[in-house]
Amino acid sequence: MNVVNLTPHAISIISLDGETITYEPSGVVARVVTKTLELRPISGFRVRELSSTFGVEGLPDPEPDTIYLVSSMVLAKTNRANQDVFAPDTGGDAIRDKEGRICAVRGLLGRNY
Repeated sequence: MNVVNLTPHAISIISLDGETITYEPSGVVARVVTKTLELRPISGFRVRELSSTFGVEGLPDPEPDTIYLVSSMVLAKTNRANQDVFAPDTGGDAIRDKEGRICAVRGLLGRNY
């Protein structure tokens, strides 16, 4: 299985047999495309309203024997009804360093249409 990391950072996943596999960024980043509207400033800060989501950009077409690792936000917004797009499961059992940053995850999140 070919695994393509479409995030800007390395993703380390601990497999069911305990092996840690790290996937480096592919150089392509899948992102949610949104539109914002400018609102009036508050206390000297710019304020924008997130008005709508237009979909996802940077997500390649499906390829045989290939899965794509994306952010959970991209996973939630993708309209692809297939089994090739996954996000790291950063829930409570993710491995964190002493500063609380995620070092590895124990699995993936997917969508089943």
